[in-house]
Amino acid sequence: MLDESSLLETFQALDPQAYLSKFVKQHTREDGRPLHQSRVTSVVSSVLIRNTVGSAMVRLGDTKVVAGVTVQVGNPCASRPNCGEVSLSLHTSPLCGKTFGVRSTNNNNNNNSSTIQDVQATESYLNRILQSCDVIDLDDLCIEPAKTAWKLGIHVEVLNHDGNLIDAAFLAAVAALANVQLPSILPTDNNDKNNNNNNSSQVQIIAVPHSSNEQKDKSSFLKLQSIPIPLSIGVFYSNNNNNDDDDDDETC
Repeated sequence: MLDESSLLETFQALDPQAYLSKFVKQHTREDGRPLHQSRVTSVVSSVLIRNTVGSAMVRLGDTKVVAGVTVQVGNPCASRPNCGEVSLSLHTSPLCGKTFGVRSTNNNNNNNSSTIQDVQATESYLNRILQSCDVIDLDDLCIEPAKTAWKLGIHVEVLNHDGNLIDAAFLAAVAALANVQLPSILPTDNNDKNNNNNNSSQVQIIAVPHSSNEQKDKSSFLKLQSIPIPLSIGVFYSNNNNNDDDDDDETC
Protein backbone atom coordinates (compact mmCIF):
# COMPACT_ATOMS: atom_id res chain seq x y z
CA MET A 1 0.00 0.00 0.00
CA LEU A 2 1.08 3.56 -0.69
CA ASP A 3 1.84 5.77 2.27
CA GLU A 4 0.41 9.28 2.60
CA SER A 5 3.49 10.92 1.07
CA SER A 6 3.34 8.68 -2.00
CA LEU A 7 -0.38 9.32 -2.40
CA LEU A 8 0.21 13.09 -2.36
CA GLU A 9 2.98 12.76 -4.95
CA THR A 10 0.66 10.69 -7.15
CA PHE A 11 -2.13 13.25 -6.72
CA GLN A 12 0.27 16.06 -7.65
CA ALA A 13 1.51 14.23 -10.75
CA LEU A 14 -1.98 13.30 -12.00
CA ASP A 15 -3.70 16.63 -11.38
CA PRO A 16 -1.27 19.40 -10.35
CA GLN A 17 -3.93 22.11 -10.70
CA ALA A 18 -6.30 20.41 -8.30
CA TYR A 19 -3.39 19.63 -5.98
CA LEU A 20 -2.40 23.30 -5.73
CA SER A 21 -6.03 24.42 -5.47
CA LYS A 22 -6.36 22.32 -2.33
CA PHE A 23 -3.72 24.45 -0.59
CA VAL A 24 -4.80 27.78 -2.07
CA LYS A 25 -8.32 27.34 -0.71
CA GLN A 26 -6.79 26.90 2.75
CA HIS A 27 -4.57 29.99 2.23
CA THR A 28 -1.48 27.94 2.86
CA ARG A 29 1.36 26.17 1.06
CA GLU A 30 2.56 22.59 0.96
CA ASP A 31 5.10 23.26 3.71
CA GLY A 32 2.55 24.97 5.97
CA ARG A 33 3.54 28.58 5.30
CA PRO A 34 0.87 31.22 4.72
CA LEU A 35 0.68 32.30 1.07
CA HIS A 36 2.42 35.64 1.60
CA GLN A 37 5.18 34.40 3.90
CA SER A 38 8.60 34.08 2.29
CA ARG A 39 11.03 31.30 3.01
CA VAL A 40 13.62 31.67 5.75
CA THR A 41 16.78 32.94 4.05
CA SER A 42 20.40 32.81 5.20
CA VAL A 43 23.62 33.95 3.51
CA VAL A 44 27.12 32.88 4.58
CA SER A 45 30.20 34.39 2.91
CA SER A 46 33.75 33.06 2.42
CA VAL A 47 32.79 29.40 2.38
CA LEU A 48 35.32 28.42 -0.33
CA ILE A 49 38.52 30.22 0.54
CA ARG A 50 41.13 28.00 -1.10
CA ASN A 51 40.16 27.98 -4.77
CA THR A 52 38.10 31.16 -5.22
CA VAL A 53 38.51 34.92 -4.85
CA GLY A 54 35.01 35.19 -3.37
CA SER A 55 32.24 32.82 -2.37
CA ALA A 56 28.92 32.52 -0.58
CA MET A 57 26.35 29.92 0.38
CA VAL A 58 22.64 30.69 0.38
CA ARG A 59 19.86 28.74 1.98
CA LEU A 60 16.32 29.64 0.89
CA GLY A 61 14.01 27.37 2.81
CA ASP A 62 15.32 23.90 1.97
CA THR A 63 16.96 25.05 -1.26
CA LYS A 64 20.70 25.31 -0.81
CA VAL A 65 23.15 26.85 -3.28
CA VAL A 66 26.86 27.69 -3.14
CA ALA A 67 28.60 30.14 -5.48
CA GLY A 68 32.31 30.68 -6.02
CA VAL A 69 34.10 33.29 -8.14
CA THR A 70 37.28 32.46 -10.04
CA VAL A 71 39.44 35.01 -11.83
CA GLN A 72 41.71 35.04 -14.85
CA VAL A 73 43.68 37.70 -16.68
CA GLY A 74 42.89 37.90 -20.38
CA ASN A 75 42.50 40.16 -23.37
CA PRO A 76 39.46 42.48 -23.33
CA CYS A 77 36.84 42.24 -26.04
CA ALA A 78 37.73 44.28 -29.13
CA SER A 79 34.39 46.10 -29.02
CA ARG A 80 34.90 47.07 -25.36
CA PRO A 81 38.66 47.47 -24.89
CA ASN A 82 38.31 49.15 -21.48
CA CYS A 83 36.11 46.47 -19.92
CA GLY A 84 36.55 43.12 -18.26
CA GLU A 85 34.05 40.26 -18.33
CA VAL A 86 31.71 38.49 -15.93
CA SER A 87 29.96 35.21 -16.72
CA LEU A 88 27.84 32.81 -14.69
CA SER A 89 27.54 29.04 -14.96
CA LEU A 90 24.95 26.86 -13.22
CA HIS A 91 25.73 23.29 -12.17
CA THR A 92 23.27 20.61 -11.07
CA SER A 93 23.47 16.89 -10.37
CA PRO A 94 21.12 14.05 -9.42
CA LEU A 95 22.17 14.61 -5.79
CA CYS A 96 20.43 18.01 -5.60
CA GLY A 97 16.94 16.76 -6.43
CA LYS A 98 14.89 14.09 -8.15
CA THR A 99 14.19 16.50 -11.04
CA PHE A 100 17.81 16.19 -12.15
CA GLY A 101 18.13 12.54 -13.06
CA VAL A 102 21.29 10.73 -14.09
CA ARG A 103 22.31 11.95 -17.53
CA SER A 104 21.83 9.33 -20.19
CA THR A 105 23.63 8.90 -23.50
CA ASN A 106 20.33 7.80 -25.02
CA ASN A 107 19.18 10.56 -27.36
CA ASN A 108 15.59 9.35 -27.02
CA ASN A 109 15.51 10.21 -23.31
CA ASN A 110 13.11 13.17 -23.58
CA ASN A 111 12.92 13.79 -19.83
CA ASN A 112 16.70 14.05 -19.55
CA SER A 113 16.88 16.37 -22.57
CA SER A 114 14.15 18.59 -21.13
CA THR A 115 15.97 18.84 -17.78
CA ILE A 116 19.23 19.87 -19.46
CA GLN A 117 17.37 22.49 -21.49
CA ASP A 118 15.73 23.83 -18.33
CA VAL A 119 19.11 24.20 -16.61
CA GLN A 120 20.58 25.91 -19.67
CA ALA A 121 17.60 28.26 -19.87
CA THR A 122 17.94 29.12 -16.17
CA GLU A 123 21.67 29.76 -16.60
CA SER A 124 21.01 32.03 -19.58
CA TYR A 125 18.30 33.89 -17.67
CA LEU A 126 20.59 34.45 -14.67
CA ASN A 127 23.30 35.82 -16.96
CA ARG A 128 20.84 38.26 -18.53
CA ILE A 129 19.68 39.47 -15.11
CA LEU A 130 23.28 39.87 -13.95
CA GLN A 131 24.16 42.00 -16.96
CA SER A 132 20.98 44.10 -16.94
CA CYS A 133 21.25 44.95 -13.24
CA ASP A 134 24.72 46.51 -13.71
CA VAL A 135 25.95 44.93 -10.49
CA ILE A 136 29.55 45.59 -11.55
CA ASP A 137 31.04 48.42 -13.58
CA LEU A 138 33.00 46.39 -16.12
CA ASP A 139 35.42 49.32 -16.49
CA ASP A 140 36.64 48.49 -12.97
CA LEU A 141 37.88 45.16 -14.30
CA CYS A 142 40.23 46.78 -16.82
CA ILE A 143 43.93 46.38 -16.00
CA GLU A 144 45.46 47.96 -19.09
CA PRO A 145 43.14 49.32 -21.82
CA ALA A 146 42.96 47.16 -24.95
CA LYS A 147 45.58 44.79 -23.49
CA THR A 148 44.58 43.08 -20.24
CA ALA A 149 41.48 42.79 -18.06
CA TRP A 150 40.02 40.62 -15.34
CA LYS A 151 37.64 37.86 -16.41
CA LEU A 152 35.40 36.73 -13.55
CA GLY A 153 33.63 33.38 -13.59
CA ILE A 154 30.75 32.82 -11.17
CA HIS A 155 30.20 29.10 -10.62
CA VAL A 156 26.87 28.30 -8.97
CA GLU A 157 26.46 24.78 -7.60
CA VAL A 158 23.00 23.57 -6.56
CA LEU A 159 23.32 21.43 -3.43
CA ASN A 160 19.60 20.92 -2.83
CA HIS A 161 16.69 22.03 -5.02
CA ASP A 162 13.37 22.54 -3.27
CA GLY A 163 12.00 25.43 -5.35
CA ASN A 164 12.94 29.06 -5.98
CA LEU A 165 16.19 28.07 -7.66
CA ILE A 166 16.45 31.34 -9.60
CA ASP A 167 16.17 33.46 -6.46
CA ALA A 168 18.64 31.34 -4.51
CA ALA A 169 21.19 31.12 -7.35
CA PHE A 170 21.11 34.83 -8.11
CA LEU A 171 21.35 35.79 -4.44
CA ALA A 172 24.35 33.46 -4.04
CA ALA A 173 26.01 34.96 -7.13
CA VAL A 174 25.60 38.54 -5.88
CA ALA A 175 26.78 37.60 -2.37
CA ALA A 176 29.85 35.90 -3.84
CA LEU A 177 30.64 38.99 -5.93
CA ALA A 178 30.33 41.16 -2.81
CA ASN A 179 32.94 38.89 -1.21
CA VAL A 180 35.45 39.14 -4.08
CA GLN A 181 38.97 40.42 -3.45
CA LEU A 182 40.98 40.90 -6.63
CA PRO A 183 44.62 39.87 -6.20
CA SER A 184 47.43 42.36 -6.68
CA ILE A 185 49.25 42.20 -9.99
CA LEU A 186 52.65 43.12 -11.35
CA PRO A 187 53.21 43.98 -15.05
CA THR A 188 55.88 41.89 -16.75
CA ASP A 189 58.39 42.96 -19.38
CA ASN A 190 57.02 42.66 -22.92
CA ASN A 191 60.57 42.09 -24.16
CA ASP A 192 60.74 38.76 -22.41
CA LYS A 193 62.20 36.21 -24.79
CA ASN A 194 59.41 33.80 -23.94
CA ASN A 195 56.79 36.30 -25.05
CA ASN A 196 56.14 35.74 -28.73
CA ASN A 197 53.34 38.32 -29.00
CA ASN A 198 54.80 41.80 -28.77
CA ASN A 199 51.38 43.42 -29.02
CA SER A 200 50.14 41.89 -25.78
CA SER A 201 50.76 42.88 -22.20
CA GLN A 202 51.22 40.30 -19.49
CA VAL A 203 50.80 40.52 -15.75
CA GLN A 204 51.80 38.35 -12.85
CA ILE A 205 49.49 37.74 -9.89
CA ILE A 206 51.57 38.43 -6.79
CA ALA A 207 49.05 38.08 -3.99
CA VAL A 208 46.27 35.55 -3.60
CA PRO A 209 43.26 36.81 -1.60
CA HIS A 210 42.14 35.11 1.62
CA SER A 211 45.54 33.45 2.14
CA SER A 212 46.97 35.71 4.84
CA ASN A 213 46.32 39.06 6.48
CA GLU A 214 49.43 40.56 4.86
CA GLN A 215 48.37 39.44 1.39
CA LYS A 216 44.79 40.56 1.96
CA ASP A 217 46.04 44.10 2.46
CA LYS A 218 47.56 43.94 -1.04
CA SER A 219 44.27 42.87 -2.58
CA SER A 220 41.33 45.05 -3.47
CA PHE A 221 37.66 44.42 -2.83
CA LEU A 222 35.45 44.43 -5.90
CA LYS A 223 33.12 47.43 -5.94
CA LEU A 224 29.45 46.69 -6.54
CA GLN A 225 27.30 49.38 -8.13
CA SER A 226 24.13 47.84 -6.77
CA ILE A 227 23.00 44.87 -4.70
CA PRO A 228 19.78 43.58 -6.30
CA ILE A 229 17.53 41.37 -4.19
CA PRO A 230 15.60 38.72 -6.17
CA LEU A 231 11.93 38.10 -5.42
CA SER A 232 9.73 35.69 -7.37
CA ILE A 233 6.01 36.22 -7.78
CA GLY A 234 3.77 33.27 -8.59
CA VAL A 235 0.35 33.67 -10.21
CA PHE A 236 -2.22 30.94 -9.72
CA TYR A 237 -5.60 31.15 -11.44
CA SER A 238 -4.59 34.73 -12.37
CA ASN A 239 -6.24 36.28 -9.30
CA ASN A 240 -4.24 34.65 -6.52
CA ASN A 241 -0.77 36.15 -6.12
CA ASN A 242 1.60 34.31 -3.88
CA ASN A 243 5.12 35.47 -3.25
CA ASP A 244 7.99 32.96 -3.52
CA ASP A 245 6.18 30.27 -5.49
CA ASP A 246 7.06 26.66 -4.83
CA ASP A 247 8.86 24.23 -7.06
CA ASP A 248 6.72 23.42 -10.12
CA ASP A 249 4.77 26.63 -10.69
CA GLU A 250 7.67 28.99 -10.12
CA THR A 251 7.79 32.24 -12.11
CA CYS A 252 10.10 35.25 -12.14
